[in-house]
Order: sequence, then C-alpha cells, then structure tokens
Amino acid sequence: MNTPTLKQALSSLRLAVRRLGDRFERSGVWSPAHAMAIVLLLKMPGQSQSYRSVLALVDRLGPSLFTWPRVPSIGSMSKARKKLTAETCRRLLHEVSAFTARRLHQARHVWGKRRIVAIDGSWFVVPRSPETLRSFTCPRGGSKGQRSHHPRALMVMALDVLRRVPVDYVLGQKGQGERTLIKRLLDSLCPNDVVVVDRGFPSRELVGELIARGIDFVMRVNADDATSWAEFRSFLRGKAKSAVIKLSVDNGDERFPVSVRLVERSRQRGRPRRGTKKERMVILTNLKDTDGFTREELVKVYGSRWGVETAFRELKTFMSTEPFHSKFINGIEQELVAGLIWMALASSLESVALDGVPEGYRVVRTDCYRYAGALLDDFMTGHYREDEFLRLVEELRRYAQKRKPDRYAERRCDVSIR
Repeated sequence: MNTPTLKQALSSLRLAVRRLGDRFERSGVWSPAHAMAIVLLLKMPGQSQSYRSVLALVDRLGPSLFTWPRVPSIGSMSKARKKLTAETCRRLLHEVSAFTARRLHQARHVWGKRRIVAIDGSWFVVPRSPETLRSFTCPRGGSKGQRSHHPRALMVMALDVLRRVPVDYVLGQKGQGERTLIKRLLDSLCPNDVVVVDRGFPSRELVGELIARGIDFVMRVNADDATSWAEFRSFLRGKAKSAVIKLSVDNGDERFPVSVRLVERSRQRGRPRRGTKKERMVILTNLKDTDGFTREELVKVYGSRWGVETAFRELKTFMSTEPFHSKFINGIEQELVAGLIWMALASSLESVALDGVPEGYRVVRTDCYRYAGALLDDFMTGHYREDEFLRLVEELRRYAQKRKPDRYAERRCDVSIR
C-alpha cells in the first residue's frame, strides 16, 4: 500500500459529497452536498463543534467546496439539513466504505481469505421532540421506575472488524429489537462473509437465512438448560469441547435440518471479577475444521467481535455523536453517518502507518482519528499536502505500542486510596 491512498480517499469523499447534488428542489444557496459537508465538519474527530464554529471554518477554508457568494445564516443551515434524507446519507456511506475497504492492505485484513463482519447494537440518547417521541422509546429506570426524559434509539451496525470499516447500519423504531434489525443488514453482506454475533441475535430464522444466502456465521449461544435450544442440551451435558449436530432451522413456513458445529471455549485461568461468576462460552457455527477453522481459531474469530463494541465507544466518546445537533430523525442519522465516515478515513490512515511498524505493534487509534481530522484543510480545499500527510504517518509510527499479551487475572490497585 502506498502513501497516496489517503489522498485518494479524501478525493473520493469530495467527489461523493459533490455527487449528492448542487441544488435542492427549490433554488437557494444550499445543496445536498453543502448540507452533508457541514455535518461532516460538525462531527470532526476530537473536537466539539457548533453551527457557529462550523460556519467560521467554511468561511476560512471552503471556497472550493462551498461555491456560494456569502456564508449563509445558522437558521438556513438547520432548514437545509431537514431536506437531506437519511437514505442519501446511507448511499454516501456505502460508497466511501467500499472505496476504503478496497484499498486497505488485503493480507492483513482478512481471516483465511474471509471477511469478518461483526454485528451488534447500541443505544443512543437522542433529543426530545415530537418526532423522536413517536419513533423511539423512553425506557424506565431508577428506584421508582420512572421513564427517562430523553428517548433512546437502537442502532445496529455491521462492521468489517479487521479493516475497522463500517459496512452498514440501521436505526430501529419503537418495538424493534436487534433480531428484527439484523435482517435489514443482510443485503449489505456478501457470500463467503463470516458474520459474528453475540447471544442476543441467534434464531432459527436467522441461521436459515444466512445459510440460504451463502453467508457463514459464528454465534455465541446460551449455555444453560433453561434457555438453550433442544438440540444443544446433549452437548451441554457432556464433556466434549466440539461436536457436529443436526439443527432444525426455519426457511419461510418450513423447517429443514442442517449440519452445524458446537464449540466450547476452555475455561479461563484465574478468579472471575468480584460480583461475577464464570460463564461457559459455547459457539454455534457452520465453518468446518477442514477449512482451517479449528476450535481455537473459532474462539479467536468470535473474540474479534469486540471490535464493534470499540467502534460504538469511539462514536459516542471521541467523535461526540451524543449530544446530537438535530431533533429530527434525518438529522440524527446524518450525524451517525458522518461519524462512520470519519471512522473509515481513520482506518485508511491506520493501515498506512501499520505498514512501517514491526510485527506485533499497533498504532494509537485515537491518534488516527485526530490526524484524520487534521487533514480537514485538504478535504475542504482539495489541495493534498503530501509532506503533511507523511509527517502524520511518521508520528503515528513513532508512538506505536507493542500489543499486550492476554491477561486472565484481575488487575488490582495495591495503593490504598484515602
């Protein structure tokens, strides 16, 4: 992978934003491209931006991307965002993510020539408005069971977990859970992908749908008699660590048997954390041992799922997705898409930097976000500064850290806190 890759990514992002259109239905200074670019600036990594500060950036940097005679008002910015649909933003995300994934280091970002896609959900606190109250739920909590003031929206994301590039996402409505929303993500997956999910997702219908589409899966399932499927109980009561079983799955209105594997992780050493107990980890998969997916490999594949949890944390903390700037669903999805696009750009920068560090080292992910945001001038003006880009890459390599070995014992502070 060569250094112009991020230049290509920034140029691709500019072109993709421009292709959103230079005009809404009614004439005016705003366009879909302008509105999306403003949202990208609002969610710039590591910085807390307001409409006022973003307009100041546009006035200083944006004559090539924003071709209007004067900077518009804050009120007109809010009106323009209402016209930018969530589906338009999703198409932009698909284009940028596909471009980024094609240009990352292929050998380092696949597992046995397979793309690993982790899917998980997370709740986002959204502003209170008539629209969000109709669409999202206000959960109960506290000692008195009172409903929260702000609604919460469930986002389910599919992440190319080894490349750290988002594949797709879906935002749920009232009454929709993770099992319902994951079905809307299946069209974004490809045959021979490996889907990795946690215990909240497995269902007979989902397994049947994945097999019908030619998509492999690695799922953690419940490992107790009360909640496990009937076909699992013989394995759970035995001492074997791996077994091939027949599982009845749904295919529309019919059920048919398929051959799948159950794999159990060996018990970890050490004492569990205070207030918890050791749990069995049992994994359901259709990947075969003859294809190189041994029991140990399957446990590692499932462990890679933690990358999607980290991605949600980055969205909520470093990119400050919460609080949202908009009280409308379209605006909320715009800001989620902007955060996911910045995630893809940070992965491009990370992949370039990793080509120059020793095996077993990693670059600091938050620095990748920060430096991707530092390339804002290049995005806004269209003038790529290779010397600045090389300086940032070298700095990432300088502060690369050695990966820490697995730890099983609980960390404890030996210094008393007074």
